[in-house]
Amino acid sequence: TRADKVIYVFLKDKQIPLSDDHKNPSFEQRKGKRYCEFHNIFGHWTNSCLRFRDMVQKTIDEGRLI
Repeated sequence: TRADKVIYVFLKDKQIPLSDDHKNPSFEQRKGKRYCEFHNIFGHWTNSCLRFRDMVQKTIDEGRLI
């Protein structure tokens, strides 16, 4: 999804802090389940994550993301 692509850009550029033990589950573990890449938890999609949306909006407002 678009949110997944954006989060990978942030991770690649180290624009968002993640814990040292942050490990994404395999595709098989995530398949059919709601998983948030930003929070590294099951329960909601990255697309619907309000904190992730707020963080993206903040970087847009700061001019770091177009």
